[in-house]
Amino acid sequence: MEKRKAHHNPIAQLPPHEVERIAAGEVVERPVNVVKELIENALDAGATAITVELEDGGKQLIRVEDDGWGIPAAELHLALLPHHTSKIASLDDIYRLESLGFRGEALSSIGAVSKLTLESRHQSEDIGARIEASGGEILPAQPFNMSRGTVVTARELFYNTPVRQKFLRSRQSETGMVAKLLASYALAFPEVRWLLTSSGRTVLEATGDGDIQGVLTDLAGKDLAGALVRVDYEFPPLGLSGLISAPHVHRHNRSRQWYFVNRRPVSNRVLFRAVDDALREFVSPGKFPACALFLDLPPEEIDVNIHPMKTEVNFAQPQAVYSLITTGVRRALGQAASQKQQRLRGGLA
Repeated sequence: MEKRKAHHNPIAQLPPHEVERIAAGEVVERPVNVVKELIENALDAGATAITVELEDGGKQLIRVEDDGWGIPAAELHLALLPHHTSKIASLDDIYRLESLGFRGEALSSIGAVSKLTLESRHQSEDIGARIEASGGEILPAQPFNMSRGTVVTARELFYNTPVRQKFLRSRQSETGMVAKLLASYALAFPEVRWLLTSSGRTVLEATGDGDIQGVLTDLAGKDLAGALVRVDYEFPPLGLSGLISAPHVHRHNRSRQWYFVNRRPVSNRVLFRAVDDALREFVSPGKFPACALFLDLPPEEIDVNIHPMKTEVNFAQPQAVYSLITTGVRRALGQAASQKQQRLRGGLA
C-alpha cells in the first residue's frame, strides 16, 4: 500500500457561497427532496390544490404551484435567505410544532444548487412579485401579475455542483421517487387536489374530494376495494385512525404501507413492529397488509428534528405508541371478522 504523503493546507474560513452549497447538500440530495420541501411549504400555506411538474425527472425542471395564501411582496427576498422562517422563533418551538416545515432552509438551499424563480401573491395584495436566485445570488424582486398563491421553479438542479449530478439516477427512477412521495401526501391530505406530471404526462392525480379510502385503493390496488377495515382507537392523549386491509389481502413487502404522525409521513421501526405483531394472529410471517395509519400525538411527544428530511421521528414514549397500534389494529380486525361471521350465519339461516 502506498504511503500517504504528508500535506498541509493553512486553516481558512470557507467563503459564504461555499458554505451555502455544502449546507444545501444536507437538505437537497435529489429532485424528490426539492419537491418535498416545496409541497410542505404549500400545505403550511393552506393550499387546496398543488401541481408538481417535472422535466427529465426533475433534473432539468421542477415546478410546484399552489393556491395557498402566498408570501407578501415585501418578504419575498427574505424567503430565499437561510434560517428565515415564519414557523418557529426558537428551538423550543420545534417541540410544539404543528407545521410541516420549520428550518427556514428550503428555498435558500434549493436556490444555492439550482436556477430558482419564486413567484407569489399574498391573499391581502392585488399584485404579486417575482424574484430569481442562481447559485445563491439573489436578484431584486419585481412586480408580477398572478393569481393568489405561489409558484416555485427550480431549473438545472446541481448545475454548479456537477459531482452531485453524477449521483442522480435515470429520469424514470427520479420521477418514481417523486410519485411515491406525492402518494403519501395525497393520503395525508385527501382534501387537497394533487397533480404530478412528467414531461407533460400525468403520473399521479387525486381529486381532493376527501375520500381517503378511494385514494388508498387507487394507490395500493383495486383488490383492496371492499377489503379495507377502518381503524379508530384512542388512549388519551394518543389517537389512532386509518385503514388497513383485511388479513386475506396482503403483500410480500411493506410497499403498500403508509404511516403518519400528526399528518406527517414518517418512518419508524416501532410502527412497523407494532403492525407486524398485531397481525401475527391473523397472517403468517412475511405477509404485510396494505394500510394508511394516522397517529395523533401531542407535539411534545415526538421529535422530528433528527434529519433535515424530517421523515424519521423519535417518540418520547415508544411503548405507549406500540401498545396503541397493536391494540387498535387487533380490535379493528377482530370486530371485522366477527361481523363477517355474523353476516355468514345470517345468510345460512
